[in-house]
Amino acid sequence: MQKNIFEEATYREITARLNKLTPETPRQWGKMDVAQMLTHLAIPLKTGLGELKAKKVYVPLISPLAVQYVMLGGGFGKALSPTMKEFIVKDSHIFNEEKHAFVEALNRFIKVGKEGKLNPHPFFGKMNPTEWGIVTYSHVDHHLRQFGV
Repeated sequence: MQKNIFEEATYREITARLNKLTPETPRQWGKMDVAQMLTHLAIPLKTGLGELKAKKVYVPLISPLAVQYVMLGGGFGKALSPTMKEFIVKDSHIFNEEKHAFVEALNRFIKVGKEGKLNPHPFFGKMNPTEWGIVTYSHVDHHLRQFGV
């Protein structure tokens, strides 16, 4: 069974891994530094909460298959889909501010998500709380592994 961000043990795991990051934590792959990665992780959360808008790129046949791919443990990466342009972070950010902002967004996301009140994802579309929880965990896990935690 896939890990779900809405489960308390999974949330504790993510926050413990998050607390291992420092402003100097080197990436294992990709282009983002650690502060940019935290900013990147907050964007889909805020999109699900309706705090940010992103252009809808839902593809009727592909998007539901992508959700199922993640649900079955396929995870994230270039094989799943390219990063949406609204989710790309290139400018400089301050690590401590972005870490705090990510944790705050994650906590809001979990509260609203457990109630089943999240907006559709611009690529994955409408998801139930279990799908949102697993997709979100998979995305966060992917990027924490990017930084070796």
